Amino acid sequence: MRCFKYGFFAVAFSVTAFFTTMTAGMAQSDDIRVLTIANAEKTLASYSPADLQKAFLPHEIETIIPWLKPQGKFVFRGPFLKDVMARHGLENRDIEAIAFDEYRASISSTDIDTYSPIIATEIGCQDADYKSGLCEKDQKFRELRQEENGFFRLIWPANQLPKTSSENDPRWIWALVVLRSS
Repeated sequence: MRCFKYGFFAVAFSVTAFFTTMTAGMAQSDDIRVLTIANAEKTLASYSPADLQKAFLPHEIETIIPWLKPQGKFVFRGPFLKDVMARHGLENRDIEAIAFDEYRASISSTDIDTYSPIIATEIGCQDADYKSGLCEKDQKFRELRQEENGFFRLIWPANQLPKTSSENDPRWIWALVVLRSS
């Protein structure tokens, strides 16, 4: 009986792990350097940071990052989230944003329309970037890097957002790899 009981749990665990892996694989990109746009049924497009920069008009947001308030404001550049979603027929829809570590956040179409977040692929050069050689003398922006939490970030104008009780506002997504309509 003991063998049967443990054998049953091992099989149940294996089946659960299989379906969990299958679901995660369908939801997420395997490459942190690629942003996938999808609907419920299929992938609609995939973009590298350079592809996204070429395909859409860039917009800038100067904002604080809630968990980095003491460091002041940062400037980010990238296309409006609503423009990217509209290009793929997903305008006026709630979306699920998925990070490389499988963190997920639901973003309402109302928030997208009201606050106009961007999918940042670049960050404004700062003094430390010039000193370290990440930015050239006249360069204003540089691409986000993996060690800065990924190549794509969902950036919001913090001063316009409603005040939350926590700095862990789920709207802020870094290491973004999938945007999917809900």
